[in-house]
Amino acid sequence: MTSTEVAKPVFEGVNYLLIGNIDDKIEELLNDNGATKDSYLTEMVTHVICDDIEQDEYAEAVDLFELPVVSSKWVTQSLKCGCILPLEAFNLEKYRLFSGLVVCASQIALADYKTLWAMVNYHGGVCTRKFNKTVTHLFCNKPSGAKYDHAMKLGESAIRIVTIDWAHDCVKSQTRKSEREYHPKLLILEKPKPPAPAAADVSLTVPMEITDDSINVSGVFDIEESPQAGAKVALAKMVSNRMQAGGAVRMTDMTSKPMMQIPGIPMPISEIPKAALRNIINSGQPPKSPIRSGTEKVKDLLASLSQRKQQLMAGQQLNQGQNIELTPTYYGHDPSDTVPPELCLLGCVFYITDYQHIVKKNEIDVWKTVIDQYGGQVDASYSNRITHLLCANQKSDIYQLAVNDGKRVVTAHWLNACLTQKCMKPPWHVLHFPSIYGQNKPCSSQIIAISKFSETERIQLKYMISCIGARYTSYMTATNSALICKKPSGSKYDKARDKRIPVLNVQWLNDLVMGHLEALKLPIPPKYQQFALKDDFQVDISRLHHLLKGWMQPLKISKDTWKKFKSSSSNTSYPSAGIETAQTAANKRKDADQLEDEPAAKRVKLSPTSELDSIIDKCIKEGQDEVHGNQPLILMTGINKTLLSDLVEKVEKLGGSITNKAKCPTHLVANELVRTCKFLTAISVVRHIVNTEWIEKSAEKGEFIDEVPFTLRDDKAEAMYSIDIPESLRRARMRPLFKDMTFYITPSTDPGKPLIRDIVISAGGTVVNRRPSVRAIAMQRTPRGFPAFIVIGCDNDRQLLIDMFHRRLPVYNAEFVLTGVLRQELDYTLFHMKPPSQNAK
Repeated sequence: MTSTEVAKPVFEGVNYLLIGNIDDKIEELLNDNGATKDSYLTEMVTHVICDDIEQDEYAEAVDLFELPVVSSKWVTQSLKCGCILPLEAFNLEKYRLFSGLVVCASQIALADYKTLWAMVNYHGGVCTRKFNKTVTHLFCNKPSGAKYDHAMKLGESAIRIVTIDWAHDCVKSQTRKSEREYHPKLLILEKPKPPAPAAADVSLTVPMEITDDSINVSGVFDIEESPQAGAKVALAKMVSNRMQAGGAVRMTDMTSKPMMQIPGIPMPISEIPKAALRNIINSGQPPKSPIRSGTEKVKDLLASLSQRKQQLMAGQQLNQGQNIELTPTYYGHDPSDTVPPELCLLGCVFYITDYQHIVKKNEIDVWKTVIDQYGGQVDASYSNRITHLLCANQKSDIYQLAVNDGKRVVTAHWLNACLTQKCMKPPWHVLHFPSIYGQNKPCSSQIIAISKFSETERIQLKYMISCIGARYTSYMTATNSALICKKPSGSKYDKARDKRIPVLNVQWLNDLVMGHLEALKLPIPPKYQQFALKDDFQVDISRLHHLLKGWMQPLKISKDTWKKFKSSSSNTSYPSAGIETAQTAANKRKDADQLEDEPAAKRVKLSPTSELDSIIDKCIKEGQDEVHGNQPLILMTGINKTLLSDLVEKVEKLGGSITNKAKCPTHLVANELVRTCKFLTAISVVRHIVNTEWIEKSAEKGEFIDEVPFTLRDDKAEAMYSIDIPESLRRARMRPLFKDMTFYITPSTDPGKPLIRDIVISAGGTVVNRRPSVRAIAMQRTPRGFPAFIVIGCDNDRQLLIDMFHRRLPVYNAEFVLTGVLRQELDYTLFHMKPPSQNAK
């Protein structure tokens, strides 16, 4: 690495979740080295850190989300090596060859110690530089030294003394061999030869040796890393001894699978190309590059010149207008115009259709604002001045008119991608083109899972799956009809192969989205089962020429448009990213707070959280989450950012505390009834729900005043949800709503299993990660005969609930919990999920 290069953080790109009691130091190490923490178990998580397999979320992470779960040791050891280590070495359930071993070294060269450290740690053991009571094995390559003498006094029953060859042979055979055969006293040591004359001495760099010439008073032996006078002789002895004992010092024996190279450790022989290895074995010499003669070099040069000449002739033919088939060229802005990134939509005039029936009006208003800030315009009606039609599908009359007029027809996905890259480019992704399907989609009976894709790719694939009418699941079961893979590996891939479920690449999905239904024919064409693709999402442009006619001419920006925006650009602030569709917001569960108001029959969706929580986080000091005396502990939600900062300051001056957690507040402060996670969780535990005026008036008086006159009332929202806030609070104080009730929540339920679980627990319920049998569920009843075991599900998880429907046991949607806690009342009749046959109708 050059002096100008900056090393990337070790955990860059790692999204982690902590399960159980993990040392705070582990979280600190992850955050300081580029990792990002997730609060909930979702598909966004790339690594789960857990030290206890008895934790409830451990089974969920492994069985449902199929996420890699590793011990916290993976974090510390990866940092020591300066790279992310293989995950399988830190699997909690897999038996490790050296599990339970605590290893100390003496009289071993530093280079060999690094090899030993890697082998022991990779196979579940621990290396220590302190010789104390915890040590089980002492590694020596000489039957001498302070540690060796002390170990001999303790006896074989207390500590095993072996050479490094014992570890190598154990790894090679994958069994623990008898230590007695590897005792250093069995080594045949050569007598040291007299040193060569000084004139003939050749400078030799010898690895430092780990020794132990002294013992401290406490009985703990410290390793001293200092060169020894007879290092050359020691090295020669070590090589000779290993040759006699038949032990090969090779990392190739560590594991049957390729291991990531660790700094300071030689590359495993298993990673050397087989052809090169064969040459080394046959000749006894390193492989050499073939020597080319001068004549051969001249021939190569002539061939290269001939190829260039042919290319020039082809270019001349193009210039002379000869009949050679050309690939059409598509343009964004005119190449002669230098468009600044912050004005990447300059000269674009949009007309929006279809989306009025898909997303809310206020979201489309946001789109219009963002388009305007990036230099574009949105017209209220279609006309000749329109350059871009923003539409969701190809079923409208306006779509046909725009195609005939040669307009640029695109989707909100294209707009979001261009704003993210800050460049207006021709569509390059299948989602950038309006869908060919209307209400009748070809794969409505299909259930599709995906594997080995990045977070961004997963979001795109979910949209593509939805576009063809199929259902997406984050897990893989026998009910899935297909698996979309980036690579032919992983647990989902293995399950699909075992159950004979088709494993396909993204091109299969691409073709279906474009309307090419021959992709559904059997047998599956080989092109859909090839995974070594340069670009998984590459679009076959030859099938989309009719949608790209508008891009064959560059967009020229008029002088008036340039003049208008150049004069105002200095006073304009630009957003940092693009717009989002309503579904994009729903996918970002980990950042979500606000729940949309939708009918009970529909799935609850999430919209992006505001930045309010960040202000509260800055105001929270460590240890303030407990109530101090009779002073209130206040949780705020749904409050304007500017007002929030002022309220926090006033609360602290009055001696109150601010919390961002909904588990133990005394007061919930809000100006309207908002279905946020904080509101829905806190309503079951707080003493008061008040508006912001309570804080304002308390600040004027210099003390917290009576809350009753400031109890939150929101007539419109209370009527909408059929609730009475003071009455809901009274019921919550009388008895927890879900006391003595147990819940099971299916994986795909919105607004997310972790959020629903928090709401249930705050109301006194219990959530389990494994659903019992239908017979056990049917037997659990309340004293009044109602179900005491509640299953919360959604349409995407119907296949997991078939047995429930067959036995005619009730399955409820998320509103059973969400509306239930708002009203603090159970309704066993209103929020039922319909059986599959009824949904089909």
